[in-house]
Amino acid sequence: MIKYLATSNTEQLAVISLAFERYQEEAQAMMAIKRYREKMGVSHEVLLAGYHEKIDASKVLPMLNQVVAYPTLIFLDKNNQVRRIYTGFYGPATSEFANFEKDFNQFTDELLAE
Repeated sequence: MIKYLATSNTEQLAVISLAFERYQEEAQAMMAIKRYREKMGVSHEVLLAGYHEKIDASKVLPMLNQVVAYPTLIFLDKNNQVRRIYTGFYGPATSEFANFEKDFNQFTDELLAE
């Protein structure tokens, strides 16, 4: 189980999602985020960051060369330095999930131990 993504109730860890929605109207986008959080049981903060076009997302995240795929997972350390970026989806039904889960948990443990 990806232990840190499931909960953010520790003082050492913050999980914040940036949503890039297909709806340009803010009210519609916020409703889509609300539905997603309820459906997926997401308890951490999900912020509306903008429209879903990758060029727009790249403007919101200028520290990245570009947003290549959704989702993009960015790890920041305690000094707010980008330490790792995952792009794409490695869910339980994919062949890469076991490796992703192991690496995710190990890397997160290492960051928290620093």
